[in-house]
Amino acid sequence: MKQKCLFIILFACIPAFAGNESPYKTEIDTAALDYIRKSYYAAVEMPESVEVLIEYIESRYSSNFRNYNPIILSYYACLTGLKGKYDSNVYNKVKYVNQGIAKIDSAVSLFPDCFEIRFLRFSFYHFLPDFFNVKEKRKNDALFVSEMLLKKDYSFVDQKIQNDMLKFITGIDRVSEDTKKKLRKIII
Repeated sequence: MKQKCLFIILFACIPAFAGNESPYKTEIDTAALDYIRKSYYAAVEMPESVEVLIEYIESRYSSNFRNYNPIILSYYACLTGLKGKYDSNVYNKVKYVNQGIAKIDSAVSLFPDCFEIRFLRFSFYHFLPDFFNVKEKRKNDALFVSEMLLKKDYSFVDQKIQNDMLKFITGIDRVSEDTKKKLRKIII
């Protein structure tokens, strides 16, 4: 299930909400974004890939993540969290996860209606214990993502990817049984 979630994250396309003000329309190289998505999946499975992708992002977009496009920032945040996952030092684990949380929250605040960013944050937070104080944001993201899925808007996140998201969300205990029932009805 964990790998399926990460597969979804990796291949999640452009967000379901993308008007003219969308950061996807400007300021982003889609080829670079596609590379980051594909490399992110590898990084989930191979700890040595995490630092390589972090270095790629920093060399391409600068070492100051505060200037990143929100979608790039969200992947960078998840990579920071993965860095914590793979670190053997407990202090560093907590430090990197907290840095990842701060970064992904920043990405959401920059583009709160972005389906992809909210799903990235939800899936990152899904695997974190409540110790990290993300319970309320995780709940809100689960509801947001569920609502977006129920709209069945495939203009930016295609149907196959959304179907995988549906399977992930209905396979975990992060939304109500009523919401799961509604979501299961649209699984293909």
